[in-house]
Amino acid sequence: RFPQFMKYASLLISLILVGVSASTPFSKTLFAASNPIVTENLKAGSTGWQINYETGNMANDINGQIRGYASAVSINKGQSINFHVSVNPAQNYKIDVYRIGWYNGAGGRLMLQSGTLNGTKQPDCPMDAQTGMIECNWAVAYTLAVPTSWTTGIYLAKLTNAANFQSYIVFAVRDDSRIADFLYQQPVTTYQAYNNYPEDGARGKSLYDFNSYGPNTGFGTKRAVKVSFDRPYGSNGDGEDGGQFTDSIYWERYFVTWAERMGYDISYVTDLDVHLNGARLLNYKGFLSVGHDEYWSKPMRDAVETARDAGVHLAFFAANTAYWQIRFEPSKSGVPNRVVVGYKDASLDPVTDPTLKTILWRDLNRPEQTLVGVQ
Repeated sequence: RFPQFMKYASLLISLILVGVSASTPFSKTLFAASNPIVTENLKAGSTGWQINYETGNMANDINGQIRGYASAVSINKGQSINFHVSVNPAQNYKIDVYRIGWYNGAGGRLMLQSGTLNGTKQPDCPMDAQTGMIECNWAVAYTLAVPTSWTTGIYLAKLTNAANFQSYIVFAVRDDSRIADFLYQQPVTTYQAYNNYPEDGARGKSLYDFNSYGPNTGFGTKRAVKVSFDRPYGSNGDGEDGGQFTDSIYWERYFVTWAERMGYDISYVTDLDVHLNGARLLNYKGFLSVGHDEYWSKPMRDAVETARDAGVHLAFFAANTAYWQIRFEPSKSGVPNRVVVGYKDASLDPVTDPTLKTILWRDLNRPEQTLVGVQ
């Protein structure tokens, strides 16, 4: 949308990385030698990953034409991931899986097509009256077995029903067996913090009052204090998704396509992966925080600071970074780390350890400028 701005932003990022590389090289050259990212981007791309919301074919939460979510935010190559899909009314649909990258300007590559699937309408997702959390319990509609040949990256499963309405499921593919130069953190906790599924103007709730609806919770506000990964990303059908999901993907897409065009050796994970295995950061030369990276758990913050102190470079191409502390909880069915907790008020948060209160990092005596350098 802003080609001139992106031109200068790309130049600035190039100068930053070249300047840092002059003292401690991140990668062998700016235009990197062969690595999995370079090899991947030599393959034929496709613009088919995009949804043109101006044509009116983006699904919305009022009608729920086709909506879905994944059983995990990321998987290692060679593993399987489940997609939970609802179609209204019942009709056939298909899933096209794309990897986001440069691909000579196409921005993505078609990796897999499901073929025709039989869709059904899944039940409405109940809300917990006390916390405001909305959690779906939809049946598994499709299981994707990720080949070991797939390259680590950010992936989109594009859902299209017979009436040609479309929506996304997003997930990351990791490569746990290989250490690249850079580790890219996809900020899925921030996706969920803003996600107000169902964005129908009546029921949806996020961690924010501005886009939450329905009755007040037990804490006296419209907003929820807990949000679940077990739900689609909210959409009103105009491209401005609740949770800023579409915006976030596009913000990150600009960086990802540029970095892959330049041939940087990158491995992709989510912030939940950093929460679970922060020690892995010590294996990399650089850590990349990109897009809108606002919600961090204590293990995430601790891991990134430990990596920095050990000599790992930190690069923040993001806004609002490390602003709120969060915690994780299991789903109601017992799956670990499927709920993001954010009370945003120390007096409301029942946790007894003051260092784990879900409040501003500034109020925990760990202001974000001590990590990022600015705030």
